[in-house]
Amino acid sequence: MTDTKTRTIDIALEVDATVEEVWRAVSDPAGLQNWFPLKASGGQGVGEQVLLSWGEGVEWPTTITIWEPNQRLRWEDNWVPEGMDTQLIVDIFIETKDGQTVVRLVHSGFAVGDKWDDHYFGVDTGWRMMLRNLKHYVEHHAGTPRKMVHARPQLPGPRGGAWKRLFGGAAGLLKDELAGLAPGGSVTLALGPGMEFEGRVEALVDAHGNGIAISIPDLNNAFMIIELEPGEADTHCGLWLSTYGLPKDRGAALQTALTGKVKSILGAF
Repeated sequence: MTDTKTRTIDIALEVDATVEEVWRAVSDPAGLQNWFPLKASGGQGVGEQVLLSWGEGVEWPTTITIWEPNQRLRWEDNWVPEGMDTQLIVDIFIETKDGQTVVRLVHSGFAVGDKWDDHYFGVDTGWRMMLRNLKHYVEHHAGTPRKMVHARPQLPGPRGGAWKRLFGGAAGLLKDELAGLAPGGSVTLALGPGMEFEGRVEALVDAHGNGIAISIPDLNNAFMIIELEPGEADTHCGLWLSTYGLPKDRGAALQTALTGKVKSILGAF
């Protein structure tokens, strides 16, 4: 590695849960896959390997280099993006402040320059969405296994056009215009006949990347993230609906509906 100038993602979030509950969620592979990756495997403690996976071709191998239970966890990437000469490191800090548990995530080592902007801003958007999912999980479903309903289609055209097509009107995944959405506002998830659910906007990121996080009380307080991955060409849209405690057949029906709806909007998978 060299002394190349780098940039950092630094996000802090208050959660209404104990430090022990948050620690289990971020340090135990079984806890991680209840709010973050589709699958997580590996050990616990310094030197242990952790593999996070969102499906074939989307895997993140790391090594634990700091392990301070209920306080601090560090992952160091086992790979470096092609052309980058900096080490990517994730630090997760947990502390109690004014009676609240505060989670702070610091993801450092991102190279500076236009070539790396998509990578940096895409990861920044992803973390802002996923930390909201962590908050929702530990506050409402701690210890409950997640059933993920998801789709990750490749976009058929420019990412901005695809983003707009997901919102508004009878054909939209969300029956709300993008311009009218704001944190705290209501939103309707429309997966098909008999599958419309009222939700609340928990987070909206649209500065350098696109992402929206929604809580859905009608689905036993499920949580959905919709995000556009970085890049204009050959990029994907990620739709991640975290459900907890729903009957198995209900989850299967939601998966079929989501797949069909997204295909009808974007025409690709």
